[in-house]
Amino acid sequence: MNRRGLLVIGASVLVLAFVAFVVRESGRQYRERQEHRLEGLRQLDAARDDMVGALRRSVEGGEVTGDPAKQLQEYDARLTAATENLSAAERKPVVAGQRVLGQLTPLLQSYARELKTLQDEGFSTPASLSSREAIHARSEAVSRFEKANADLLTFYRGVEAVYRAELKKERLGDAVEMQAVSGFRSGANIPLNITIREADASLAQLMQKTLDLLDKQWGRWRVTENDEVLFDDEDALAAFSAVQTELEKTAERQRIAQTQLLEAASKFQVAPRFTGKER
Repeated sequence: MNRRGLLVIGASVLVLAFVAFVVRESGRQYRERQEHRLEGLRQLDAARDDMVGALRRSVEGGEVTGDPAKQLQEYDARLTAATENLSAAERKPVVAGQRVLGQLTPLLQSYARELKTLQDEGFSTPASLSSREAIHARSEAVSRFEKANADLLTFYRGVEAVYRAELKKERLGDAVEMQAVSGFRSGANIPLNITIREADASLAQLMQKTLDLLDKQWGRWRVTENDEVLFDDEDALAAFSAVQTELEKTAERQRIAQTQLLEAASKFQVAPRFTGKER
């Protein structure tokens, strides 16, 4: 299984949503009245574009991205620099969002660590398992990955409430707070993030099924030089093949969701685009 890692796209999309509502005017009026703030918004878009580009290469190449904590720290620093050009009121929802990112970072670290371990070891591929002890150790690694992913899934399911709580601390007022939450909903793509995490949960369960079958059938299966897995028992072979087929289908569904999330993130701009025809 070519497991494609997508570690921090959720974070970048979330931060993008946190700042989406700051653009409340458009066209010539916005350009004339707030030209000095546009550079900050353009910097936010540039930071997002860089992150999305790196993640797109990761998804297309099937590789796990680098240290998500470091990436988020770098992104957070760019956010701080970009918001220096915004007003104090406009900066507040970004600050609230950065605190939410602070809660997300350790969850991503754990997820990245467990995913990288599984990738390096070979996930649940039979050729990477030389003994029953190796199978048991791999099963424990899958369990750790499943737990790390479950923590992320819980975060995404409740992130809007977390963001609302952080906004309350900024005392923005009900109208502005509602505007911030609306921007968050428009840009965060939470359903896609949840779909990706749910796919990971299914993948973990299917890997455990594979390992359980290999353990139960130990000594009665082998891997050929062409990496074909053969079982002495036909029913066991059929069960193994069915699980592998479901693994590939689930991985493909996740890949599609990842691509959709990247596309949505790449199109979502916080800086207004001028055509020269604004009035």
